[in-house]
Amino acid sequence: MIFTNRTFGIEIEFVGACQYDVMAAIQAAGIDCHCEHYNHTTRPYWKIVTDSSLRSIRGHAYELVSPKLKGADGIEELRKVCEALNSVEGVTVNRSCGLHVHLDCNDLSMNDIRTVYERYAEYEGQIDLVMPQSRRGRTQWAASIIDRKGALRNCGTKAQGAMVLGRYYKVNLTNIATRGAIEFRQHSGTTEFRKIVNWLCFLQKFVEKSVAVAGNVTRPKTKSRWFNVVRNIFENDGYTFVWSRRLKKWQISSSTGVIGEITNQQVRRLYNTSERRAVLTCRANHEDISQPRLQQLYYELGLGRCNFDHSNQEMRYEREADTGWLDGIAASVIDYLNERQDELN
Repeated sequence: MIFTNRTFGIEIEFVGACQYDVMAAIQAAGIDCHCEHYNHTTRPYWKIVTDSSLRSIRGHAYELVSPKLKGADGIEELRKVCEALNSVEGVTVNRSCGLHVHLDCNDLSMNDIRTVYERYAEYEGQIDLVMPQSRRGRTQWAASIIDRKGALRNCGTKAQGAMVLGRYYKVNLTNIATRGAIEFRQHSGTTEFRKIVNWLCFLQKFVEKSVAVAGNVTRPKTKSRWFNVVRNIFENDGYTFVWSRRLKKWQISSSTGVIGEITNQQVRRLYNTSERRAVLTCRANHEDISQPRLQQLYYELGLGRCNFDHSNQEMRYEREADTGWLDGIAASVIDYLNERQDELN
């Protein structure tokens, strides 16, 4: 599967054709679609809204906005809409048009979002090469974030992160706290399903890889806290790690409730690391923490890769490697991106 089940939304800017003709074509394809005045409200149907930022052709300039879509059904609906849109005489794009992709981030921590943003900034120069010249570097509606890579460094919450940057960047974070979505604005305008779906699939996998990388990064909070490194690892993955005076244990909780408990003695034995290395290890030959129990704990917490080192009798939770902007991307999508790079350079 080249796509994931992360919920997505698509905004297709187009010019040259009447919005009511486009609406009729999409409805004829069996997809619910309506024409509306400009608004930012997510609808349960496709909507066509006016967009004054576009250079119109024959007085027509619009944005086609999807409802929340997901998985194979969402991809198929997107395909049908693109076919219907392109069946309307006059539909085209110009340099003022863009393609915007929204990905759900309600399940992501601020650390996950920060890592998505920082990785995009890190690899922006390479991503630029699969874009037309008009969408590279600093553009009017999708500004570069290379020089803003560290902008989220001191943001501990999504509300703080949403306020740091404006809307018109290649990665727009202004809606992460309110609508629960990251918007990617860099792609040039297109009505071609192949271009849209490959870019969508790239972004979905890019986000999942970023989350995997973020899961092992410990960021200092209060240095005087007991077991600060371990607590940061859990908290950066979206869990709470709280001491229960009544039980005399640390309770590890997710949004569904308590998923694990551990004593002070067990925590001391749970890691042998520094924040710099961000590697959680545990000696498995202690009578109170067995190897199977540790493996189950790691699995329950969703902490990622967990390996048992027999030579040192240690359980190691190791940082996910980041080998580049195409790390984790499906082979067919990489082939498409390479094709685009050859075509545009």
